[in-house]
Amino acid sequence: MKITLLLTFLAASCLSLSQIIDPFTIRYQVNQKGGLIQLANTAVGCNCAANNEMPPGGTGDNNNFSMTFVDIDSDPTTYMSSSDQLNLPACSEITWAGLYWTGILNNTPSSTPNWASRDQVKLSVDGGAYMNLTADELLDNTVGKVTYFGFKDITNIVQANGLNSTYRVGNVVARTGTNTFGGWTIVVVYNNIYQSMRNLTVFDGLANVSPGAAGTVNIGISGFLTPPSGAVNFELGVVAHDGDRGQSGDQLEFNGTGTFVNISDALH
Repeated sequence: MKITLLLTFLAASCLSLSQIIDPFTIRYQVNQKGGLIQLANTAVGCNCAANNEMPPGGTGDNNNFSMTFVDIDSDPTTYMSSSDQLNLPACSEITWAGLYWTGILNNTPSSTPNWASRDQVKLSVDGGAYMNLTADELLDNTVGKVTYFGFKDITNIVQANGLNSTYRVGNVVARTGTNTFGGWTIVVVYNNIYQSMRNLTVFDGLANVSPGAAGTVNIGISGFLTPPSGAVNFELGVVAHDGDRGQSGDQLEFNGTGTFVNISDALH
């Protein structure tokens, strides 16, 4: 049996100690054959050389550039839009899907343009008309940076569309300028009879991670299942924000047996 977990959290701050802001709990869990996939894109970007850096290479740092909204469509109702494509294998069935979005705000939040509508975004599938979505849950944060986090269950929307569909998200609120971030992620849990049986669990919460010696935060998670015996294959995904390539030391470790093991892949 395999285990696939996803954690969503913020990794951004230079002003306070690392800490759990909102405890991590299970948003969705199922035992089935299949897996979990993420779609994501940014809300802000710069017209700068750093855009051409291919991870894991590059030393770009958005603190050095003025960031403006990414807006890929020609729709006058959006000031920000970006997209990503869902690519599921044949014979898959979508079990659950959730949309997460976030942005950093001005120190006086209400002075951020469109601040009052931070709980709302637009969603388009395969170039179709935008749907207006309002968050099922909104979290405002003032630890480290002034930020907000929205969540919307979009299971019905994703189930109604194809396994290879393009999703475009619009109007994610964020401040522009230097040292800013904003973006969105769609998490999709799917069933596929040709894949291994797994325990698929989506945890979400909020952790603030600061740089330096005080920058370690421990996130406790529980409630997922492992086989009573035999080898366990484990996959772990994370949603984090404001990681600059020019800053070193970022890392993710997992402790399942009393020893922390570094988690990495080819891009991270």
